[in-house]
Amino acid sequence: MRLPLAVSLGDPAGIGPEIIAESWVRRREHGLAPYFVVGGAGVLAAAAESRGIDCPIVRIDEAQEAAERFDEGLPVIGVDDCGYMPGVPDEEGAALALGSLAEATRHALLGTSAGVVTAPIAKAQLAKVGFEFPGQTEFLAEACGLPADAAVMMLAGPSLRAVPVTVHCALADVPGLLDRDRKNSETIMPGFTHLQIAQPVTFGHHLMAWYEMLSRDYSRLQDASERMSVLPLGSAALSGTRFDINRELL
Repeated sequence: MRLPLAVSLGDPAGIGPEIIAESWVRRREHGLAPYFVVGGAGVLAAAAESRGIDCPIVRIDEAQEAAERFDEGLPVIGVDDCGYMPGVPDEEGAALALGSLAEATRHALLGTSAGVVTAPIAKAQLAKVGFEFPGQTEFLAEACGLPADAAVMMLAGPSLRAVPVTVHCALADVPGLLDRDRKNSETIMPGFTHLQIAQPVTFGHHLMAWYEMLSRDYSRLQDASERMSVLPLGSAALSGTRFDINRELL
């Protein structure tokens, strides 16, 4: 029997519950594999109601029930729950999100689910309830017995997959972090053109391509700023004005 996916609820005040419920409704349209959600049955029901969609909640006791009952409704395992207040994250919701993430991960490690799908979290609230990781990627790395830098977040599409070079840092720190990783500048990787694999290039070449694109965008923004700072009419239309104006400000 095909194993279901374990889905963590995410922060109850975020978009996770709505996306999870909407995904179940569109399961056939997108050919989704069976999945179950860990906790938050009441939150999911309220989220579905708020969107006006028909998404019955099916409570299950074992993960393997998810595949069998997936067409009946959205399978939910566990009794943990909290109130549904969209846009108002709090510590109660963060505790539910953390418990859901931990239990979903446990199912994957035990082999009762094919993998883990994580919904968005509110990191500031999670920190208040003891979450000590920069993000969910690092949490999953430790759960699998890996160092934090051995796991990455990949953005994957039908023809392109990308991994962020830097994560969880201020934009001002990015150049220094890239410079620190200069040792990888000669690493060979596939180059892309029109979203298709084209020819081998180096990692340094790939980064410089992004540098050139962003530099061009930055210069355009600078030019736009300079142009918008000049009033085409001058201090006034045609031959001036008798109003007391500040020519420099205009």
